[in-house]
Amino acid sequence: MLGTRIILMGMDGFPGGITGEPNAEMICAANHSIPLFWVLPFAENELESYLVDSSQDNILSHEPGSTYPLLMADCSNLVDRAERLFTLLAPLLTPQDKALLQRWVVFLSELNYPVVAVDTYELWSNLEDPDALKDEIISLITLFNDMLTSDPKEALDKMYSDGSWVQNNNIALAGFGW
Repeated sequence: MLGTRIILMGMDGFPGGITGEPNAEMICAANHSIPLFWVLPFAENELESYLVDSSQDNILSHEPGSTYPLLMADCSNLVDRAERLFTLLAPLLTPQDKALLQRWVVFLSELNYPVVAVDTYELWSNLEDPDALKDEIISLITLFNDMLTSDPKEALDKMYSDGSWVQNNNIALAGFGW
């Protein structure tokens, strides 16, 4: 696999409509996989499929008309969900993961962007099965949503056992550069 970069971006609005393309700024980055905490506060309806622009010199676009997943949401919604999940998860986490998640929630709450997005293009473009990334993201979002409506311990244990929540691993959980 080529080196990949996944970018957490702050944006001054949603793309399209009257505002056109909003200004976007990289907040932090990750390599080879999306850090778990980046996905944690998103809802499934905030997962967009973006058409690959064939007019640009892309690394790889798979088939013509391909789309890649992009998470995008109002920052205040993300903060609210992250705070609720922290309350549910805090008693179940290792002290290191609890402290990291608490810092992540504070980090999100201090962002000065109305919209936050996770750009997955480089990761998506390097996958043999381009649909696998969207399926993986939906699966994680579903697990986090299950924590809000059912037993958070059961969902967390599932994440521990399948390796999606790597305990005490700051980079896998929250990325770097934040």
